[in-house]
Amino acid sequence: MKKNLIRVIALLTAGTMAVLSAGCGGSAKQEVKEPVSAPGDYEFEILEPEPIDFTIEGLEEKIVAPAGDELKKNIVISPEADITKVELQVKEEDGEYHTVGVFEEGDSEDPDESDADGEDPDEESGQSDADDEDPDEDESSDSNAQSAAEDSVSFTLDFPSEFRQQIKTSWRLLIPETDSTAEYTRDFELISTDIGNLEIHAPIYCIYDPESDEILAGRSAKKRTSMASITKIMSAVVFLEEGDMEKTTSLSADAVAVNRQEMVLKEGDTFKNSDLFTALMIESSNSAGVALGDSAAGSEAGFVDLMNQKAVELGLIDTHFQNPHGLDASGHYSTAEEVSKLTEYAFGFDQFAKVVHTPKAEISPIDSDRKIPLTTTDLLVAEKEDLPDDAPEWLTSFSDEGFQGGKTGFTLGAGYAFTGRYEYQGKNYIVTEIGAADEYTRWKDVISLIDYIKKNA
Repeated sequence: MKKNLIRVIALLTAGTMAVLSAGCGGSAKQEVKEPVSAPGDYEFEILEPEPIDFTIEGLEEKIVAPAGDELKKNIVISPEADITKVELQVKEEDGEYHTVGVFEEGDSEDPDESDADGEDPDEESGQSDADDEDPDEDESSDSNAQSAAEDSVSFTLDFPSEFRQQIKTSWRLLIPETDSTAEYTRDFELISTDIGNLEIHAPIYCIYDPESDEILAGRSAKKRTSMASITKIMSAVVFLEEGDMEKTTSLSADAVAVNRQEMVLKEGDTFKNSDLFTALMIESSNSAGVALGDSAAGSEAGFVDLMNQKAVELGLIDTHFQNPHGLDASGHYSTAEEVSKLTEYAFGFDQFAKVVHTPKAEISPIDSDRKIPLTTTDLLVAEKEDLPDDAPEWLTSFSDEGFQGGKTGFTLGAGYAFTGRYEYQGKNYIVTEIGAADEYTRWKDVISLIDYIKKNA
């Protein structure tokens, strides 16, 4: 309950009581002629504690920490304003903030304590900076520092581990009301990474949270690696921004030369670019990647230049392309983290989001009756009838509306790879893995990443 200072000013009407006076022309004692009463006018003024916008050092708006590690934060609050304690609160399932820790003044840990037994580097060198400084400036600086310290108070917040077993939690620091200041709160978020044991077989993987721009779990997520046909995500992005879906393009000899065996394409075949885009993403057609590059930039090399320019624009500093299809090449690389960021960017295009969640399609060359069926390489999107005959039960039974599809890849350099988006409770996550040993291990890992999100989000 708030403490309110109440000032009561009573303006009593004349004649309600005698005036006791001495030395003012009256007698030393005057008899009271009427009983004391309280008629009159009253004014009540409720004085609220003054609100203060505190400065809190050491408490970020977003804290990222492994769930299994001890988490303590040393904070300094100024002005001091008679603060003797603070409360740490967490938002629970009922949507309300509940106190999980109360910390008293003086419980803070000295951040320099670990250096207490160390030697002064100036003493080692045999000289002091004080010899070169104005003593008046030193005294002024020391005085200011002492004044600032006297007007602040320190605490150490200890975050209970039992409230850090979800990927993202909302927290609040509460400074209780004092006689001179109003209650004050500061809200912040805690991102917990590496929650529990995550058994992933691929040597490179990550779960990326686009909202917080953090890797929630991963292994070698920042390591440069080949990324195979995941490359085609950038090819798709650049074509969506620079190309024309309504135009037509004829396949060159160079385009047909890199074709995957699954598709029967011929030099000189002419397609609408929209069909080539579908073939690029559903069937992972290498030829379509080269042809779309020719259409958008005039040549494969020109298109690759646009891809690298886009990587720079998106801040992908560990990503570089040598071709639009992803076949292994020196200087052609990315990381699981940057692939994930690119994937999230690509899902911002409706045409991309639709095509990567399409199980099958059909295209035809212009002025030809030839039908070319396309079946997705993404076995979590594929129709059950299109799965391999030896597909394990855990794959054939997979069904999750939150899975939005993505892009597969395979080369000898990259192994089996995948990146895609998963939505859970209204929030999107990107799952990426590179280097799986075989087809089924790839999908087993992807499902494990999805399960991790559902258990910990």
